[in-house]
Parts: sequence; structure tokens; C-alpha cells
Amino acid sequence: MPTHAISFNEQPANSTTGDLQFPYKSYIAILTQSGEDAPVATVVNSTDSNYLGDIVWTRNANPGNYLGTKADAFTLNKTWASISVKGDSALAGAVKLNNTDTIAYFTNDQTFTGVDDETVYIQIIVMQ
Repeated sequence: MPTHAISFNEQPANSTTGDLQFPYKSYIAILTQSGEDAPVATVVNSTDSNYLGDIVWTRNANPGNYLGTKADAFTLNKTWASISVKGDSALAGAVKLNNTDTIAYFTNDQTFTGVDDETVYIQIIVMQ
């Protein structure tokens, strides 16, 4: 009969460092954007052992159209992303994996027209 129950959240630790080992890398941030400026990221998990790393965010020519770049960070068929829009104008948001180097997100109003000046919460998970 087992004497130790393993919690669902329990992860194996690295035998050398004691750090938790996760089967994925993660990026969680609050992105704020104003005017024609690039989004500014406030990363909330940058000290985690499974942090994906810094992503460079840019605004494309069209309002509500933004691009995140990190070389070879986004494994095809193993990357999941989600956003939530907190804004006055945007009613919808979408995220799209372009390739292994870039991921895009979009903010739109009720007529599906791109809008700037929004705050977005984004989470990206890349399975290892």
C-alpha cells in the first residue's frame, strides 16, 4: 500500500539544483499599447524556472495588429496561446502562431476593425 500520495501539481525536481522541472516553457504578460507605439510587456513569470524568455513586441502598420518575435521559440504543433482583452474599444482579440520565430495578436472592435490603445493579457505555452 502506498505511503505517499502525489499531488496533481507536484513536479519532479532537478537532482542537482532542486528546481522544479516542467514539460513546457511559459510566457505570461500584460501588454499595454498606446497610439502607434509598440506594445510594452509587463512579464509576470520572468523568474520562473520554465520562463520562455523575452519576446520583442512590435506594432504593424495597421491598428490592432502586433507581432511578437523570439528566434526559434515557438515549436509548431506544440505551442498554445491565449489572450484576454481589457479595453474600452476592443471587444475581441485573437492570437496566431506565424512560424517558429513569430506570434501575432489582434484587437478588434464590434465591427472587426482593428483598434489600438488596449491592454491585453497573454499566455503562451510551448511544450517540450
